[in-house]
Amino acid sequence: AVAPLVVSLHFLLSATREDLRSLAVSVMVALLRHRESAMSELLVAQFDRGGQVETIDVISRGGFRALLAAHEAAEMSRGGKPQSVKRRYAPFFDWFEKNYDTVQILFDSIEQKALAKFPALEQSTIEQEEAVEKAQKLVLARITEQGSADQTILSGLQRADLSKRCLEKTTEYHNRWKRQGFDDLASGATKWKSALRQMKGAHSIWEGGQVVVRKKDLTLPSYFSTLRQKLEESGGKNDAEIVDFVGRWKLDLSEGFERQRRRLLPNHEFHGLYNVDEDTEYMTFPNDESGENGDTDFLGGPGQMVATAELLKDLNLKRANPSDNQVDDFDEVDDVQTAATASTAMSVNESSVNDPRNGDGENSEPDEESLNKNEDSSSYELINGLLQAGDYPERSYNVRRCTGLEVAKALLLWCSDAIYVVDGFEQTIGEDNEPRINRVEKEQTIFNVTLRHKNSNVESKANSSTVNKKASRTKSAGGEQPPSEVIYQHRSKRISFDELYAVFRRRYQLQQNALEFFDTNKHGTLIAFDGNGEREEVLGKILQSKLPNSIFSSTYGTYVSYSKVMANLKIKIENQWVNGKISNFDFLMQLNSLAGRSFNDLTQYPVFPWVIADYESEELDFEDPSTFRDLSKPMGALGEDRAASFRERYESLASTILSEDDPPPFHYGTHYSTSAYVLYYLMRLEPFSRLALALQGGRFDVADRLFHDVGKSWRNASGNNLQDVRELIPEFYYLPDFLVNSNGFDFGETQKGTTVDDVTLPPWAKGDPYRFVRLNRKALESPHVSKHLHKWVDLIFGYKQRGPEAVAAQNTFVHVTYEGEVDLDSMDDPIQKASTIAQIQNFGQTPKQLERRPFTAKTIAKAVKDNVIDFGTIALLAPLTPPLRVAGAPHRLKIRPVMTDTIKLGVVEQTDKAVGDVCFVKGQLMGAGRACTLLVEQKKYIRFGGLNNGLSVHTSMISTRYREVDKLLTIHDGLHRAPICAAKGSRDGSCIVTGSIDSTLRVWRYDGDCLSLKATLCGHSGSPIKCIGLSTTFGVIATGCAQGRVILWDLRSTTFVRTLQHGTTGYEVLSVSINNTNGNIVTLIGTCLAVADINGLEIASERLQELNGPSCAVATDCPEWMEDGVVAITGHKNGEIRLWTLDYDKGILRNVLVLPENP
Repeated sequence: AVAPLVVSLHFLLSATREDLRSLAVSVMVALLRHRESAMSELLVAQFDRGGQVETIDVISRGGFRALLAAHEAAEMSRGGKPQSVKRRYAPFFDWFEKNYDTVQILFDSIEQKALAKFPALEQSTIEQEEAVEKAQKLVLARITEQGSADQTILSGLQRADLSKRCLEKTTEYHNRWKRQGFDDLASGATKWKSALRQMKGAHSIWEGGQVVVRKKDLTLPSYFSTLRQKLEESGGKNDAEIVDFVGRWKLDLSEGFERQRRRLLPNHEFHGLYNVDEDTEYMTFPNDESGENGDTDFLGGPGQMVATAELLKDLNLKRANPSDNQVDDFDEVDDVQTAATASTAMSVNESSVNDPRNGDGENSEPDEESLNKNEDSSSYELINGLLQAGDYPERSYNVRRCTGLEVAKALLLWCSDAIYVVDGFEQTIGEDNEPRINRVEKEQTIFNVTLRHKNSNVESKANSSTVNKKASRTKSAGGEQPPSEVIYQHRSKRISFDELYAVFRRRYQLQQNALEFFDTNKHGTLIAFDGNGEREEVLGKILQSKLPNSIFSSTYGTYVSYSKVMANLKIKIENQWVNGKISNFDFLMQLNSLAGRSFNDLTQYPVFPWVIADYESEELDFEDPSTFRDLSKPMGALGEDRAASFRERYESLASTILSEDDPPPFHYGTHYSTSAYVLYYLMRLEPFSRLALALQGGRFDVADRLFHDVGKSWRNASGNNLQDVRELIPEFYYLPDFLVNSNGFDFGETQKGTTVDDVTLPPWAKGDPYRFVRLNRKALESPHVSKHLHKWVDLIFGYKQRGPEAVAAQNTFVHVTYEGEVDLDSMDDPIQKASTIAQIQNFGQTPKQLERRPFTAKTIAKAVKDNVIDFGTIALLAPLTPPLRVAGAPHRLKIRPVMTDTIKLGVVEQTDKAVGDVCFVKGQLMGAGRACTLLVEQKKYIRFGGLNNGLSVHTSMISTRYREVDKLLTIHDGLHRAPICAAKGSRDGSCIVTGSIDSTLRVWRYDGDCLSLKATLCGHSGSPIKCIGLSTTFGVIATGCAQGRVILWDLRSTTFVRTLQHGTTGYEVLSVSINNTNGNIVTLIGTCLAVADINGLEIASERLQELNGPSCAVATDCPEWMEDGVVAITGHKNGEIRLWTLDYDKGILRNVLVLPENP
C-alpha cells in the first residue's frame, strides 16, 4: 500500500527545488524508521536478465540506509551552520546520481506494482481536438467522392452539422469521463483509507493517531512540519505512555451478545460534521434562545404528533381489508413461496449494466448506435470500481437503504455469490426506453453547535451556552461545482451468501416492502423496495441459494419455507425462555426482531418495559413487590386518575362514531414508541446526536424538554402527563454511555437554572451510570419480573394488542399505528400519499402481533422446597447461574478437583508439560502444549513457533472424518517475516490471529484447509507479541506485547481502536482475555490483574504478590448483573489456581477461592 507514495518520493528526490527535496527526505526517513519491513520488500528486488537472476538492493551499501545515517548525523549536529539538503546528505545524493539508471529500473517495477493494485491511478482518454479531426477526415473523404457541386454544398452543410454533433458528443464524453475519474478517485480514496487504517497502529504516521493538523487550510509544509514534530515527540517516550489522540467516539452499530451494541469506535467525522475546529470548539456565545414552559418533557416537538379525532378525520384514510398488506410469518402451516415476478428488476442483457469487454473497438465509426452503446458501458463503469474482482451483477433493483432516520437511494445488485447494496445510484429509463444507471445527488448536512469544555463546571452558567444551530446543506453532486463530486464517496456493502446469517421481512413506512439482512458479523442492513413484488422476488432467490451459515441452511436446492422457519423459531424462543435457558433480555430482543422491530429503523425501534417503579429510595429492595412496575397494565393505566381520563376519552370517541369510515375510538393519542422518543433517550450518543439535530431542524430542543432526569421521565410516563405513555429502549439495560454527555454538547439550561449535561440518576444509582444500568438489568432478570413479564408481552406482542381484549386492558392506540389498518394503495396522488405516510409515522407504529392467545408464563424454579432440595430444578436453574457458582445457591462457591491428567497434544519436542491452551468440551478436559491454541468447534489445534515462520494444523479429537488424534493435517509456511510467538483462533475456527517477534499481527480467514490473509496490523513498535485475545461475538482483538502495551483492534474492519491505559510500566503482558457476554477485558501485566470494559475504561485492578506470582489469567463469561459470579481465573507459578469476583461499586477484585496444586 506504500508503493504509490514511494514512487512519488523518488520523483521528488530528483526535483530541483530545495524545499521539495527536504520534504521528500523527511518522509523517506520516516518510512525507513517506522515501516522498515515494508520498505525492505520494495527496495530489494530480483530481475531476470537473460536467464540469470540479478538482485538490485538500493537500501544498503551506500543506498537509502546512508540517507537514514546522514539524517541521524544531521539531527545530532543541529544548531550549527545551516546547509543545503544536497550538501547535508552528500553521500546519499552522490550515490543516487551515480546509480540513477539502476535505481530507475527498481522504481519502475515499484510503479508497476502500484498501478496493478490501484488501476485508477492511470486513466487515458481521446483528446477533444483529435476526435474532431478524426470526424472531419471521415466527412472529407466522403465529400471527395461526390461528383456534383450541389452535393458538395450539401455535404458541406452535413459536415458542419456532423462537426457540431461530434463536438457536443466529445464534450459530453469528456464530462462523463471526468465524472468517472472523480468517482474512481473517490473509490480509490476509500480503498486507500481502508488500507491505511489496516496498517495504522496506535501512533502511525498515516492517519489519525498521533498526527493531528489543526489548521483549516492544510498545506504540504504544515503537514510535514506537524508530522516531524509528532515523530520527534514520540521518539523519546515509552510506547506504553503515549496516549492515543482520539477525542470523539460513536456507537458501533454491529451487534454482539444478545444483540447488544456496547462498543464505541473512533469518530473521525465528528469535527467535519459539526463544523467545529478543535482549537475553537469550546468557545461560548450569548444564548439567544428563549425558554419555554419547563414543566413537561419532550412533547409535541417536530418529531412527535398527538392524534385527535379531528386530525384523523382530516387525513381521510380508508380502512384496509384485514387480509391486505399483512403477511403472517408465524402460521405453523407450510406456505407457498411467492413466484418470482418480472418487475422493474432487469437482467444484464436488458439493462445498461453491460460488460465493457463487449464494447466496440476504438476505431469504430462514431455513429449514433455506437454512441448509445458507449453511454451504456459508461453507466456500468460508474459502479464497476465498487465491486469485488470477479463479481458481476445479474440483476439490479432500485432500493432505499435505511439507517435510523437517514434514507439513501441505492441499487441492490444480485451477483452469483453475493448481493451488493450501493448507495448513490438509481436505475432509470432513458429516452430510448433503455435502462440506465445514474448517480444521485447527495445532500451533506453540517451542524453548527457549541461544545462544552470537558473540564468545565457543569453547574456554572457562564461555561455553558448555545450558538447558531442551523443546519447548512451542501449538494455533493451536480450544480455548478464540479470539484464537489470528489467528495462523494459511494458506500458499497457486500454480503456474500457464505456470510449471510439471516434475512427478515420488514415493514417500512407502513408497507410490506422491506428486507433486513444480517451477516455473520451481526451487522444489519435494512433496505426498502418499491413494492412487495420485488421484495418477494429477492427473498425467494435468496432462500433458493446455498446459505451454509444461515438460519435457513438446508440441503442446497431444496425448498425452504420462510414462514415455517419463522414459526419454528418463535416456538423455539418461547420454549427456551419458559424453561429458563435464555434471559428475559434475550427473550424480549428476539420477540422484537420477530415482530419487525429493528435498530435500523427508529420508527420501529425495539421496545422494552419500565420494570422499576421506585426512583426515590437510596437502595432498591428486589424482595419488595412495590419496587416494581405493574407489568399487567400499559403505562397509561398505571395512575388511576389518569387512567380514568383515558377511559372517558375512549367512551366519548365511541359515542361519536356514525359510520364504518369514521376512525375507531382509542385510549391514547400518543404511542409508547416513536422515533422522537428514541432520539429523546439517545441524543447524547453519536450517531444519534446528529439524527436528533436533523429531527429538530438543526438545533437541540429547549433544555426543559430534553431527557435529563430518569425519575422525572418515569413520573411523566406513569401518571403526570396525559400525552406521555412511553416505554423504554434496550440501552437502559446494558449501555451506560448514553447517559453521559461524553461528546460535550451544550444543551443549555432549564428555566430553573440547571445545566443540562449528564442525565440525573435516581438516588440508588449513587451517581454512577454503570450502577444504574447494572441494577436495571438485575431488576429485569429478577424472579418478580420473570414471573409477570408474560403479561407485558401479551400487551405489546400478544392477544391484548388488538380487539376486545385490548379494550378491556385499556391498551388501544390510534388505528393508523396498527399493521394493515390503512389502505395506502388507494391513494393515487404521490404527494398526498407521502404526506400521509409522514404524518402517520409520527404517531408511532405498533409491532406485529405474534400471538392470538396468552403467552406461557416462565417457570420459576426453586432449589429448596420445605427445607428439601429439589434436584429436578437444577437443570432449570443452571443456565442463568453465575459462572462457577452452585445452581440454586448462587452465593455459594464450591469447587473440588475430580480428575488429573497430563496433556498429550502438541508436546512433541517440548521439554516440559507446560500447557498453552485448555478448554472443557462435552465433559472432557482438553489441553495443548505451550506453543499451541485450540480450535474447539473444528476439533483441531494449531501449533506455532517454528523456524518456518508459520504454523501447522493438527487433529485434537477423534471424529467421523479423522480417526487419529494429533494427526498433522496441513502446514502453512512463511506467514510472517519472523517466527510466530503468539496465536489465537476463534471459537468456530473461521478466524485465526497470529503475532510475530517482529511486532506485527496478521488476521487470517481459515476455511478448514487454506489460510487467506485478511489484514496486517502494526502498532507495538518493534516489541514481540506475547498474547492475543479474540472475540468474534463483539468483533474485538486484544493484543499484548513485551513492553506492556495492550491494544484493541476492530476485527470486522481490521483497524486500530484504542490502547488500554494502565499504570503498570516496565512489565510484559502475560495474558489478555475477553468476556464474550459483556466484552470486558481481563489483563495480566507483570503481577497486576486488571479488568476493563470493552471501551477501555478500567473497572478494577489488583496488584498480586511477586512471590509465587501469577503466570496467566482467563476471563469467564460472567455478565455484570450477576454480581456474585467469578469474572477471572488466575494460574500461579506454584501451581495454585485462584478465582476472582468483582465488586463493581468499589472497583475491587476479590479472591474468593484458592485451589492448591495438591489439595
